[in-house]
Amino acid sequence: MQTRSGQYKQVPHPLDPSLWRAIRRAPASALALLCFGREKRPSRDALKNSATSIGWMAINWVMVPIIYGALESTRSLYEFLGVPALPTSTWASTPWPILLLISLATKDLADYWNHRAMHTRWIWPLHAIHHSDTHVNFLTSFRIHFLESIFKGMSYVLLLSWLGIPPIIGAAGAALLTLHNAYVHIDINFGHGPFKYLLTSPRLHRWHHADHPKAQGKNLANLFPFYDVIFGTYYLPGRCDQPVGARSGQVPPFSLPSQLALPFARWIEMFLGRAPSLPVAKGSGAVDSGDSR
Repeated sequence: MQTRSGQYKQVPHPLDPSLWRAIRRAPASALALLCFGREKRPSRDALKNSATSIGWMAINWVMVPIIYGALESTRSLYEFLGVPALPTSTWASTPWPILLLISLATKDLADYWNHRAMHTRWIWPLHAIHHSDTHVNFLTSFRIHFLESIFKGMSYVLLLSWLGIPPIIGAAGAALLTLHNAYVHIDINFGHGPFKYLLTSPRLHRWHHADHPKAQGKNLANLFPFYDVIFGTYYLPGRCDQPVGARSGQVPPFSLPSQLALPFARWIEMFLGRAPSLPVAKGSGAVDSGDSR
C-alpha cells in the first residue's frame, strides 16, 4: 500500500500470525480502555474502585423491589392528584425519530435539573457516592446509591409523565442514555470537536468529576451540553488532568458499608452543623477554552 509520502507500507497478510494475535487481544484491549483508560497498568486503587462500582451494581439489583415500590407509589400519587397529561394518542402522527429526539431532549432537561438539585446541600449526600470514584471509568456510571435511583425515578414521574410519551419510545431513549452515560465516563481525552455543544463528551464530563473548586457543580447535562451553556454551568478549560473523586468532600472511595451509610451520616452531621463543604452547582457563565479537537 502506497502512503502519501510515496513510500510503500507492507499490509499484513490475512494468515500472518501477528495479525491474529492482535485480533485476539482486541477484546482485552477494549475492556482495559473501558475500565482503566489512560492508565497503562491499572493501579491497586483503580482495581478497588472498579470493584466498588460493581458492588454498587449488585446493591441496586437487590434493591430493585424497593426502588420499584417507591416509583409506583409516586405514580399512584400523581394519578390521585389528577395532574393533567397529554394522551399517548397525541403523538400518533409524529415520526418515531422525531418523537425519540423529543423524548431524549425532555428527559435530559429533567436530568439537568435533578442533577443540579443533587449538587445542593441536602441532596448532595445521595449523589456523593457517584463522585467518590477516584479512577473514573465506564463502571462509574453504575456507581449510584439506591436512594439516588429513587430520587431520580421520582423526578422523572413528576417532570415527564404529563408528556404522555409512548412507553416503547421512553424505553428506547433510556437505553440510549444508559449507553451514552457509560461512554462519557471512559478515561479518554476526546472532546467531540465542532459537536462539543451538541453531545456531551468524555473530556467534558471528566471535568464534572474533577476534584477541583472551579469544576464543582459544572457540566450537569448528561446528553446535551447546550443546557449547561444556557444555564451557565458549562465548564471546559481544556484537557482535564485534575484528580477526580470527592476526597475534598470527605467521601470514602472504596468502603461499600461507609458509602451505604453516608447519606444518613451526612444528614445527621448537617443537622448538627458539622458537615464538610459541598460542591454546590452555581450558574456563573460558561467557561470554554475554544479547543475544538
